[in-house]
Amino acid sequence: MTRLLRLIIAASLLFGPVASYADILFLFEEIGGTVRMTSSGVLNTNNLVAVTRPDGWGGTGTEHNNAAGDIDIMGGTSFGQVNTQFGFNAGTDVSAIVNPGGPFAFSNFSVVSIAGSRSFTTYSGFSGPLRIAGIGVVGTDIVGGLWTPDQVWTYGAGATFASLGLNAGLYSISDSRTGETISIQIGQVPEPGTLALLGIGLFGMGLARRKA
Repeated sequence: MTRLLRLIIAASLLFGPVASYADILFLFEEIGGTVRMTSSGVLNTNNLVAVTRPDGWGGTGTEHNNAAGDIDIMGGTSFGQVNTQFGFNAGTDVSAIVNPGGPFAFSNFSVVSIAGSRSFTTYSGFSGPLRIAGIGVVGTDIVGGLWTPDQVWTYGAGATFASLGLNAGLYSISDSRTGETISIQIGQVPEPGTLALLGIGLFGMGLARRKA
């Protein structure tokens, strides 16, 4: 067995299988000549903070909010109006979705096909003029504190990330106390374990070249 192969095997044992680090994930992909959003995972609402805030979201799509300190949000309420909200504990870093920046360059509600059964919004209502990071759901969809997203959105033929105002990347908010995470991912993004394994593999290749 070569030294390079031993290094790669050791790295795989060290890092183990690469698992998704989002407790719930809203994934946008360019596929089949259009864009599709799929949702997955399980959110433990017991690890978040129950709140009651003004809301008012209606429709299905993505929303860019360009006021300083406001956040980009998304949601779909075809299956009932959101009536239960959860925010993050104090100290949570929400910068991934705060203007300037965030996953959406502009708002878009041009979804053609909506499948699923559970409404949601990726914010917990308003505080003054600003939207607050978190999640809004229909209370009866929560079972034992657990909520599972199931919506699938399909846009029209020819849709692309650019045409929909979707900025490629991974945008995750992890609760400061519990680690409970809500992520929006646009396109395929290598996960940390994959990058670390690749780095060790490349390092091993470099060692092998030096000894050649």
